[in-house]
Amino acid sequence: MFFCPYCGTKVKSEESFCLNCGKKLPNNLAKRMDMSQQGFNRFWLLPIGLVLLSFVVFTMLFFLSERNTAQALKYYEESEELVLDAKYNLASEKLEQAIKLKPKFEQAVIALDFIKVASKIKKNIEQAHDYVDEGEFKDALSLIDESERDLSSYHGEIATRLVENLTEEQNIIKYASLLSSLESQPSIDDLKILIWEAEGIKTKEAEKVAENIRTQIADYTHSKAIELLNKHQFSDAHLLVTDGLKYAANSKKLISLQQSIDKEQEAFETEQQNRIEQAIHLAEEEREMNEQEAVELIEVDYAEDDQGAIIVSGEVKSNATIPIHSVVVKYSLYHDKDEEAHATNKAFVFPDTLYPGDSGEFEFTHYDIDEDIEITDIQIEKFTWYIN
Repeated sequence: MFFCPYCGTKVKSEESFCLNCGKKLPNNLAKRMDMSQQGFNRFWLLPIGLVLLSFVVFTMLFFLSERNTAQALKYYEESEELVLDAKYNLASEKLEQAIKLKPKFEQAVIALDFIKVASKIKKNIEQAHDYVDEGEFKDALSLIDESERDLSSYHGEIATRLVENLTEEQNIIKYASLLSSLESQPSIDDLKILIWEAEGIKTKEAEKVAENIRTQIADYTHSKAIELLNKHQFSDAHLLVTDGLKYAANSKKLISLQQSIDKEQEAFETEQQNRIEQAIHLAEEEREMNEQEAVELIEVDYAEDDQGAIIVSGEVKSNATIPIHSVVVKYSLYHDKDEEAHATNKAFVFPDTLYPGDSGEFEFTHYDIDEDIEITDIQIEKFTWYIN
């Protein structure tokens, strides 16, 4: 193989001139074979230099990129700790530095967007507190709801903590709204709405308020149902108690009264149908029962509650030898300036059935007695009951 001694290009033995550099080739073929006399092909210098330069630049960029990535990750991890401490401004600065070092750092971009949302939520909570102080509970809850919607597309430990914080704030606002409503002396229908609101607040304080509302509903329902019962309006009384049990399902008074209403209605209807037949025997039966003294009064008392209502309560004992049912206590309330009874009423003993030697309780709340009237005495007029 022969080469041009001037540029190193391959040549043939019969060629006189180099086709590359154009110089006359030596006639001595041996000189065409001596590589030590060949000149280097200068046209290869440029591509070789570019390759070497590219390699150096690539290596430098690679190490620079790795260094920037490591620093960006460090900033990202630092921002996570700051977010957990709710230091959103400092966390944003760390993430912006990370993105500057690594522009395509997707996690950092998402985290930065999240911090903007978290900062907005923090301001919303502060504004909600101001609304609560002003009594604008609906506006406060609207801000909390808006914050929950903003968080709906985010997941993870920090997002979960924010959601829990929003839930806690929501309960605080609802509880404050509930207390505000109760301070305005709500009607019984309003209480029936407020009971659901109280049960929807998952705090111990709200549970206590809900129980207090149940007691108020039960007391009111019990008193009004007995008024209807005394007028023989059994269906209305039954509907009223059934409605009351929707809100105070565990009220012993209402459960017992419901049973008493059914028995009273059945007894009343039977009495109406058999009035003529029983008229002759009624006086004698009543006398015999009174002589047996089936019901004994243990104690009776009255008191005034915080709303000014008079609460009559007491205890009786069964001296009968067989079970008795639907024991009714008739009593009268007296005012020291009145010779006649100021109010006469009936109260049902619960439980509905008293076995021999058993004791039962009765209670009735008077809402219709004028606050200016001072009750000074209570007297039991009589007891009535039913037997099998």
